[in-house]
Amino acid sequence: MSFTDDVLKPALVDLFELIDEGLPERTYVPGTAGLIIPGKKYLVAAPKKVGKSLAFLVVAIDVALAGGRVAILDRENGADEYARRLSDVLDARH
Repeated sequence: MSFTDDVLKPALVDLFELIDEGLPERTYVPGTAGLIIPGKKYLVAAPKKVGKSLAFLVVAIDVALAGGRVAILDRENGADEYARRLSDVLDARH
């Protein structure tokens, strides 16, 4: 067997067949206004210190308020900074 047969063949998808069989209905993460699809990875590129963490904290709050589950993995800010930000966002939203 070749590399293609061993490795790639199981991953091949016939997109026309998928379309012909009917595409599955798309679902979205609750609280994201139809912007985030479960199980997908999103890369957000932006310069340092422009508010990426705060923006995604707001999204995480919306998801939690809509009944979703949220986990924040942060290597830069730490728990105390996230607690401050969470407090500020919740205060701003009353």
